[in-house]
Amino acid sequence: MIFVYPIGIPLMYASLLFSKREILRNELEMGEESAHGYPKLGYLKFLVDAYKPQYYYFELVETVRRLLLASFIGIFPANSSNSATVGLLICFFFNWLFVETKPFKNDENSQQCINLSHLITLLFLAALIVKVDVTNENGLSNKILSWILICVLGAVPALMAAQSTRIFMSKVNKLMFKKNQNSAPFGGPVKKSKISTE
Repeated sequence: MIFVYPIGIPLMYASLLFSKREILRNELEMGEESAHGYPKLGYLKFLVDAYKPQYYYFELVETVRRLLLASFIGIFPANSSNSATVGLLICFFFNWLFVETKPFKNDENSQQCINLSHLITLLFLAALIVKVDVTNENGLSNKILSWILICVLGAVPALMAAQSTRIFMSKVNKLMFKKNQNSAPFGGPVKKSKISTE
């Protein structure tokens, strides 16, 4: 039963996605599918809907990433720095992958994904620093290092919150602008009235 998720789910995703790859990676065919309510590929929509057609397989990549970071690094002893080191290397690879591909249809989602990936990398870096005890001291240098780690690890979520707020406010402003344009009497467009000088 322990192998059902780590092996079975990725294999199932792979078989489902690659069996329909000709349609999934074709932007025109995916546009037709979307227009008709996904009659052929409705059962795959949850796997591919967020991604660009050329990256239709990316949910499989994301599943492998989660498994590597959640399970694979757990095979190392708890008192060893190996798990933090391997986690850091895995994060570096996926940071590069996310930056190179930007797989989401929405660029804002791709940026959020990159930011989160950087945050996880910083967490593994902090774990490695703590595990190997870089300073070898108990005085002022340890306190300075602790505050630097806290500031760096706190800065990324703060920046992400600021970015999310900016995106939200931009969407609200667009909706308000549309509402103001369509608020003429009887639902018609707003027309400028000519003022007669007579």
